[in-house]
Amino acid sequence: MVKLQQVADQIVKSGVSIDALKKECYPNSRDYPSNLISAIALADSAKKMQASGKPFHLTIVHAMFNEKDRMSHPKDCGDGQDFVRSKVKQLTWLLDNYAPKGTTWSYIACDDGCPQGSGKLMEEIIAKEGYKNVKVVYLQTALDEKTKPFDMLKSTSDSRKGGAILYGLHSAAKQQIPGGKKHIVAYFDADLSADLGLCGLLTDPILNGGHRVSVGQRYGVPGSFLVLPHGADGHPACLWNNTDCHKMIFRHWARSILMPPLAPIKDTQCAFKAVEADHIPEIVSRMSAFGPTFDMEFLIAAAQVYNKDRKPLEPVPFIFIEDKEGSTMTSTDDKALQSFHKMLKEMVRIHDKYYGDLKYNAEDKEWINIFRNISLDGYKAVIGGLKAKLGPEPPQALDTKLNLADVKALAKM
Repeated sequence: MVKLQQVADQIVKSGVSIDALKKECYPNSRDYPSNLISAIALADSAKKMQASGKPFHLTIVHAMFNEKDRMSHPKDCGDGQDFVRSKVKQLTWLLDNYAPKGTTWSYIACDDGCPQGSGKLMEEIIAKEGYKNVKVVYLQTALDEKTKPFDMLKSTSDSRKGGAILYGLHSAAKQQIPGGKKHIVAYFDADLSADLGLCGLLTDPILNGGHRVSVGQRYGVPGSFLVLPHGADGHPACLWNNTDCHKMIFRHWARSILMPPLAPIKDTQCAFKAVEADHIPEIVSRMSAFGPTFDMEFLIAAAQVYNKDRKPLEPVPFIFIEDKEGSTMTSTDDKALQSFHKMLKEMVRIHDKYYGDLKYNAEDKEWINIFRNISLDGYKAVIGGLKAKLGPEPPQALDTKLNLADVKALAKM
């Protein structure tokens, strides 16, 4: 981590054009060490942070569930990432060196009923290090106090990360920020798959671009990278090398029809997002999804709250380091098929809530009927058919257009 920051510092100090570096290295990422791609992205973030203008306050948020191992130091656990201290170091490197003077930050983790007591373990680290602007909040508090919309949950077990992130956002928005500074809240995963040194990529569209929400893109657009053991795969290889490639193609096709404002967003599920804090309470109050689809509903709710803005949601490509080994969300292919099918049904529910009254043409109505009624077996047949037809490297990636008749035949509908 430190060496990457040092390389990024040297890139910034050299005065070399970041755009020229990206133009040279990004399209041929496999020809270069993934660490160089990461360092260029960090330098890009640093330069954007330098251009932020006025000081602001940044709060980072992540969920805490079964994170005991990854919270540990690598010398104490094979999956250890020491991520609390690492995140603090990443954030202080960026903000201390490149943010406008007077910029401040805070760090909130939310425990939504972790059986390993991750929240308490993090509090021990906070106390040991003497962090004054890092804290843990507990989703159970929201349930006990019947805080809306968390009163929809019967217990913390009804949250599948979504409840934790949303309560973290809720808690972040309640902070008193001195000096009337703009407050931006960003959320991530607990692991180190997304370097917090890249926060400048998230804050720039909000501080300088006139957007309200920055949406990290791990795949689907130029400039997005997936780092695997063999190196950094850019677009579209970062999608091709994802084991859920064809499921993601079908999901994006469905999402574009069911949720029109999200059609330009290729990766809605990424925990690398930032939003202005002023309207977080209103956005969160609209939420009813606390599981895997919460990201989609959050973006939809944000787009509705900021409906007077021409383009409130801004996609932000970045470099994502795959963390399969330590993931708390690992799955077999069959379980993944079940999860994507279940997510599709939840997407239909969200569609009915927000877009059920929209006027759709006849073909889109047929598609919506498929999404609503397709069985798990039918869904599996469709994904299998897409794999056979498109092959392992679909040339149009997430822009692949699906044929209604073909899908109906595969699903036997």
